[in-house]
Amino acid sequence: MLIGIVVGIVVIIAAVFIFSPRAPEDVQQASITDSPEGSMNAENGAMVGDGDQSMIAITSFGFVGYGPGKSHTGTFNSYEITNVAVNEAGLPTSGTITFAVDSLSTDTEILTGHLTEKKEFFDSATYPTIAFTLTDITDAEAGTFQVNGDLTIKGVTKRIGFAVQGQADKTFTSEFRVDMSQFGFAAPGIVDNEVLINFSGNLF
Repeated sequence: MLIGIVVGIVVIIAAVFIFSPRAPEDVQQASITDSPEGSMNAENGAMVGDGDQSMIAITSFGFVGYGPGKSHTGTFNSYEITNVAVNEAGLPTSGTITFAVDSLSTDTEILTGHLTEKKEFFDSATYPTIAFTLTDITDAEAGTFQVNGDLTIKGVTKRIGFAVQGQADKTFTSEFRVDMSQFGFAAPGIVDNEVLINFSGNLF
């Protein structure tokens, strides 16, 4: 009897993990490597200076996190864009976007607090901002651009690359998976390492 109960519990737990939602594998996975020495990193996510944000705007930004038997959506409600420059083709050649961690919100109030405050997640008391500094953008094929830059989360800076889809009206969108364990996230069995990120914006 006891053995049967234990086996049943093990089977249920295994099923939860096996069939838990995860970021869809058909969505691009962002490349993550160590940032080259001497690259322009934003220390601990701090802004690198004043700049012109009139050339670019983020119109939506969201993420989806996954765990055993669940998934949750979230966003950052406060950001600032600085140090933007564009080339003759109208493509950004530099710029930094900085998110305020305390502006994070999710579909669950308790989760918002955990992600914002816990040391295994964003730990906003120690690391109040997240920053992405563009290093280069190339025209990969018609309407698709390869974007590379330095992403700083929790004091860890990595070079990250992902594709962005651009339109003739100067709008752009992107969706990609990011392995958050590369940035010090550590909650095995509670959340999946991969987070799905999606955003859209405008060039002016």
